[in-house]
Order: sequence, then C-alpha cells, then structure tokens
Amino acid sequence: MNQAMLAKQFWRISHNPQSLLAKTFKAKYFPHCSIHECVPKPHHSWFWRNLIKHDNPKLREGRWWIGNGRDIPLKHSDWFNCPSHNLQNPNLITGKVADLINHNFDKILWKHSATGQYDVRTAYKILHKDEVSKFPFQDNPYHIQTEVWQIIWKVRTPHKVNLFVWKLMQDCLLTFLALKNRGICHHSTCPFCNEEEESTSHLFLHCTFTRACWHGSTLAIHTSDINNISVQAWLKNIILRLRQLDQERMEYLSSIFTFLWTIWKHRNMVTHDGKTPNPTEVILTAQSLICRFKEAFETKINHDRPNKGIQPNHQNIGGCWDLIIKIAGARKARPKRTSFAYEASNLQGRTMFSGCASSGASTITAATQEALVVSAVKAKSLGFCKILMMC
Repeated sequence: MNQAMLAKQFWRISHNPQSLLAKTFKAKYFPHCSIHECVPKPHHSWFWRNLIKHDNPKLREGRWWIGNGRDIPLKHSDWFNCPSHNLQNPNLITGKVADLINHNFDKILWKHSATGQYDVRTAYKILHKDEVSKFPFQDNPYHIQTEVWQIIWKVRTPHKVNLFVWKLMQDCLLTFLALKNRGICHHSTCPFCNEEEESTSHLFLHCTFTRACWHGSTLAIHTSDINNISVQAWLKNIILRLRQLDQERMEYLSSIFTFLWTIWKHRNMVTHDGKTPNPTEVILTAQSLICRFKEAFETKINHDRPNKGIQPNHQNIGGCWDLIIKIAGARKARPKRTSFAYEASNLQGRTMFSGCASSGASTITAATQEALVVSAVKAKSLGFCKILMMC
C-alpha cells in the first residue's frame, strides 16, 4: 500500500509540472530531463530515492497521449519500432511527432488504467497480484488472507489493537531490523535482551524477556517450544484453529491480541522513554486491559440489545463524590503470585489515574485491601477528598 501511495506522488509531480512541489523537485533533482527519465543518486534524499526507485515498474509505467507532439521523438520505440540506424530519412531521426500532426499538448498517461489517470486501488491490485504470483498455491501466504483478516476484525478488542495485529500479520511494524533494512538506522539489537536482532518473530516469540511474559501470564504459553516458525505463521495458525468464534475462543483471541499489543507498547516505552524492561508490569497491564476490554464490549452488547420489556438494573451512585476508584485483586495458585490493580475516574468518566503492582499478600482479600490503601493515598496526594471505592 505504501508503494501505491508513493507512486501517486510520482504521478502528481508528472501531471502538475507548474505546482510548487514539482518545480522544487525538478530544480533540485532533474533539471535537464523529465521525472520519468530521472535516475536517483546516492546523495539524494531518502524520500526522493524511494519516490523514484522502480521496485515495481508497472506503477510508474506510462504511455504517450498525443497532444502537440513536441516532446515525442519520431525515433521513440513506441512510435517507430526499429533501430535508428535503419531509418533512411534523416528527418525521422531528429524529427518530432509534432511535424506530422496538429498541435495539442502532449501528456504521459498511466498505461494500466482506461482513463490514463493513476488510481491507488488499481495499483494496490497490481501489487497484490504480483505478490500472489511469486508463490505456488500451496505455499502462498495470501490465499487464506481473506478468512484471516475477517476473523481479526471480528475479535472484540479496540480498533487500535485490531489494526496493530493487522500490521503485525503484514510484518510492517517498525522494529529496529525493519528500520535498518530501510537504511534509517544502523543498529538492530533488541531493546529487551540486547543480544539478537529485533525482528517481529524475535520480539514477540523468541526473546527471553517475551518468553518470561508469556509464561507468567494467565495464558501460560511456552514460546520456548516454538522454533523455526515466524510470529505471523504462529498467529495465523491460532486464528484458523479458532475460526469458530464462540465466547471462549473469542476471549482467548482477545487475550492474545491484547498481550501482543501490550508487549509492543512496553517496547516503545523502553526504546523512547528509557523505561527499564519489567515483565511483571507487562503481565499485570495486559491482564488489566483484557478485563477492561471485556467489560466494555459486554456493556456495548447489552446496550445494543433490543429491549423486550425487561428493564435493566442500573447502578445508582448517589452523593457528591469527587472520585470513583475501582479496585481488584488477583491470585494465581500455581506460582503463588498475588497482584492488584486500581483505576480512578471522575463522575464524567474521565480516568484520573490508574496503576497495578505485585503484592506480597497471601489472599485476594489482602491484595484488594492493599490496593485500597495505595489508591486512597494516591487520591489524597492529588487533592481528592470525597472518594467512593468499588471492589
């Protein structure tokens, strides 16, 4: 899709030579030729080299629309298909099409559309067709795309999470390895382990930090057992195995999507904000988000469900409260881990602060009490006095 959009800028410059953008680029990069004849040089800017390069010539392939003929030589192969030394008349070698026809303006049209105008949708179809043709059908990663994409957009997570998974499946996340391959940065080391290159498969499956996160989560996935497979293939297999989206499978896919997204957000905080990698924080944050997403979608489903005469039981929160704090505790029996989380919002629903942490408490009740104390102290420090606690 990025190639198609870049080619659109290429044709915009070609078709609007009087625009400020076209004049600027022509003066700087191709003062003595057309943009179709321009060859990028190493010292040209990264943007211009990507705009001009011909990864797929079909996107920049043109045909002449005859106008006045002053820009089309008669010896051009599309006009007179024979070697120039075979032309008997010397006027044919130096002549222009304008010598033969009435005078109108010449224009180069895109040869892959009926109108000659560049179209992003058509360009995307060309790119997709070329990708499909690279593989035999049984090895083609694109022949199941439609089914996989449909399931991705049905999973009950926010659209930003679904979009993130779509990017992950396309392998177009800006990991350090991807940036290095594009010539943007010079290192590609994983910010979590500082040992191997940060590809998507390493970041989400094979990194020691990520393995600890997956193993310590409620999903209890042992990614150390997953070898010689990309994260795209692993996730695709899970999606297709759970294609019958009942309630349990929907929640499982939602949990995996949310966990992947939380790992990526934590990676960005480590990379850009200097945060110390903390697998416990990833686990607790992901679990909190999973619960919040589930609650939000259940509320939406109940709200959209038609009323059949049964009045819903609305919770009435009376009083002049400054802040409403929701607290929760959780305990996993096997590793004997306890944690708590809290979220504070005002009466308008705006989140004021939130947090989560591991606890040394031996019971969920004790962890919840610890969450109550921590959140109350936090609210008091921010100047809130009238507080309602909800467990």
